[in-house]
Amino acid sequence: MAQLPVSPAKAGNSAEAAASQVIAKAQTEDANLSNAQLVLTKMSTLVQQAGDSATTATDRDAIDQELSSLKGELKSISGSTSSDALSKSYDGGNGASYSLVGAAGSRDISVSASTTAEDYAGMLTALNGARDGVSAGQASNSVTMTTAFKDQTDSLVNSAKKLWSGCA
Repeated sequence: MAQLPVSPAKAGNSAEAAASQVIAKAQTEDANLSNAQLVLTKMSTLVQQAGDSATTATDRDAIDQELSSLKGELKSISGSTSSDALSKSYDGGNGASYSLVGAAGSRDISVSASTTAEDYAGMLTALNGARDGVSAGQASNSVTMTTAFKDQTDSLVNSAKKLWSGCA
């Protein structure tokens, strides 16, 4: 009986390695975008709390500090993802554009005693736009991952066929 080769053909290994790299990158991207969604959701909740008339000035200061910390997280995430969803500005629907990570010419997402109801609404609209942008990035990333999985599977099947044909 013929002995089976230990590893698939070189061409298969190369295709499998390339697909594996794409999959690993897509999985990292997916984790980063998922983290961004969590941060954006928390930011929306904080902006809603700050906009509540029962929120004190001291509470708004604490909320603003938390928002600042979360923006720092988003800035870090935006530097490690290929999606532009976190680095661009979003229309607040109130004639203002809001930035998540400090884009020039945009308002910052922050709260103070002078923040108006219109500003709160604009920030929430912008945050929803950012969440939609991140969701679009996740959908695109999912397509990339699915294609890479298919390519990897096809490569493995072709390698297995070559192995079996060598045993006949």
